[in-house]
Amino acid sequence: MTTRSQATAAPIEVTINGNVYKVSPLTDKDIGELDNWLRMRLITLARETAKGLPDDERQKLMDDAFRSAMSMSWIKDRGLIRNTPEGMTRFVYQLFKREQPNLTMDQLTKDLNADGNALSLVLDVFKLLHGVIGDVTEDESEEEKKG
Repeated sequence: MTTRSQATAAPIEVTINGNVYKVSPLTDKDIGELDNWLRMRLITLARETAKGLPDDERQKLMDDAFRSAMSMSWIKDRGLIRNTPEGMTRFVYQLFKREQPNLTMDQLTKDLNADGNALSLVLDVFKLLHGVIGDVTEDESEEEKKG
């Protein structure tokens, strides 16, 4: 069942480190931006790792990285985002940036680091916005819950 937030794309407010942020459901464009960030992160890591390697090894590493990057997607490989502080911050930034166009990664990182419950709160809001709270969504009536 579609939640009210999904149907209206209404943002939900969350407070992190005393700052109120609005969060909207991710769009296809947002997911595409997460895909591109994830791919570029892999290529950047490969480039950093390849420094100092002999030319043939560096070329093989970069070829493998580009090939792997092209097959990566946030939906399929989201564990790579969730399992690192940098990845989680980028994910939260993607959730917040549409409603707060002047938000910087530095400001968001500062707020997330200062509020120990922030990531848990944001993940709960994400689940609510995308209807991922068990079998029950915020729009279900008591009749639907029983049936």
